[in-house]
Amino acid sequence: MIPPRLHHYLPMGYPQATVRPQLLSTHIPAAQPLPANAGDSDVFEESAQMDLVPVKITLDDVEWLHPQLENSTDSDSVPVTVDGKQYNLGLNQTDQSFGVCQVNGKVGECHHIQYCALDVFQIEVSFYLPYQCPITGDFLGVCCPQDIS
Repeated sequence: MIPPRLHHYLPMGYPQATVRPQLLSTHIPAAQPLPANAGDSDVFEESAQMDLVPVKITLDDVEWLHPQLENSTDSDSVPVTVDGKQYNLGLNQTDQSFGVCQVNGKVGECHHIQYCALDVFQIEVSFYLPYQCPITGDFLGVCCPQDIS
């Protein structure tokens, strides 16, 4: 028998349906309040722009390179392992383009990492991988998006 208060919620054509009260008493947690500025379009646009446009940082700010830089005895080339492969961090290399590349749908140019270290891969080497581009001599290259100043 269907309780009278639930009868109007059941679709027509299912007169034999059985309602189990224990399923109706499931606890649903209360929604969390949104931040005070959640509806401000300016805030959303600003945060979206920050997510879309990486910012240049110094090589010293790239945390996953700290151990290699601190332990290196060679000031010209520092060995770095990325994704299981050995690369060179050419510290005394000139800043030049090593060709056109593409990252996250944006056109860029391949440069040595020290000339285009980006905040998006500051902490984790895994975030560097989409930006990695080949430089002869197995140097660490970065596909530096053209909209980066």
